[in-house]
Amino acid sequence: MTRRIHIVNAALAAALTVGVVSAQQVLITAGGATFPNPMYSKWFNEYHKKLPNVSINYQSQGSGFGVQQVTAGTIDFGASDMPMTDVQIKEFDRGVQFTKEGQKGEPFDIADEGWIADYYDAYDFINILLNGETIPETGGNNFSYFNDPTFNKRMDEANQLTGSQRDQTYGQLATDLAKGPAPWASRSFGTNIDFFGPKIGCQVNQGSYGFALNTFCIRS
Repeated sequence: MTRRIHIVNAALAAALTVGVVSAQQVLITAGGATFPNPMYSKWFNEYHKKLPNVSINYQSQGSGFGVQQVTAGTIDFGASDMPMTDVQIKEFDRGVQFTKEGQKGEPFDIADEGWIADYYDAYDFINILLNGETIPETGGNNFSYFNDPTFNKRMDEANQLTGSQRDQTYGQLATDLAKGPAPWASRSFGTNIDFFGPKIGCQVNQGSYGFALNTFCIRS
């Protein structure tokens, strides 16, 4: 209860400032927790009696609604069972997020990313995303800024190999990286189920991209 009261009091203080300096009509929009709504309604009514030019429209739709709407910037203040954190309120458009993550020295604690390689080879996943030998000041892809000389050397050596030896070496490298050195935490792994009629053959699954449509053929 204390946290919610503090949120509302801060908003009322802001409204009071507006009311003092101007007599124009002011509408403050708010929303959030349902439990304190009766108390909020009483406060808002009493406040409106003292400053008739200020009205507060509070939508009692739950704490999640308050957090969501404050994050989206569609209301002036929200009420929630728990205070918001920087993780919840610092959201960026995807392009802005990429730019910030690729900027050396940009202060961020964690980011949510996915990756689709330009072509299906382990180099375009492991070396591009985790080799720390040449991390640029801006526009980089190594968002975790991982730079381990031992693993950098293993990545370079793996990239010199071909065929099954290349695949096996990169497979072991990926396994070793996933055990802890790389500051990544996998949160999902996509799966697809594809259905084919008896006449369709020659299917080739490209791994990252799925089936290569140009390889399909009609069975005789």
